[in-house]
Amino acid sequence: MSKAKQAWLGIGVIAAAVVVLVLVLPKKDICTDTIRGFTESANSSVGVILSGYTSLKGALGTESSYKAPEIEKLDSANFAVLRSCDVSCRILSECLRFTFRAPSVACPQEYADLMDKQKRAEGVLLRLASLAKQVDDAKAQVVPKVQKAREEVQELEKTPGATGARLAQAVAVQKKLEEDLSVRLGQIALDVSELGKTDK
Repeated sequence: MSKAKQAWLGIGVIAAAVVVLVLVLPKKDICTDTIRGFTESANSSVGVILSGYTSLKGALGTESSYKAPEIEKLDSANFAVLRSCDVSCRILSECLRFTFRAPSVACPQEYADLMDKQKRAEGVLLRLASLAKQVDDAKAQVVPKVQKAREEVQELEKTPGATGARLAQAVAVQKKLEEDLSVRLGQIALDVSELGKTDK
């Protein structure tokens, strides 16, 4: 074999090795952990909201027909901004697979798109966390008062010597607390609905 053929063969082998290396080279992972963190944060907040909603609704009593579809249908998997973050992350990782330059230099459009999506996701997560706190606060502050008022009414109903005025007053307190609770639930449901409108 001539030296020229040997040289070309050597170049071919090196080129083939480079191609194989590029193909098997793992994608650069610069955003998966962040997206996973977003998902975990959303799941946590949604869990608090749904659990709290069940407690708040239960505090209204079995006779209550209160329903908040906006809250009952809440699911972190339905947040469009989180799904778009995941897609943008995958696209950027694929783009960076064939370069060793900084993401903002190697893939400026893909990088900018991901940064924009992440910023929007952070805004949604902050509002979701705020809603979770509202529900948690209502659960801690209002539910015990409603339960105590209901117990007082039940106790008076069982007490032979209780006056009608005392019972009527206790019932009025119970109804007022339940009305306040319904109002808070309604506001939370409205906020959840508004959050859904901004998640586009």
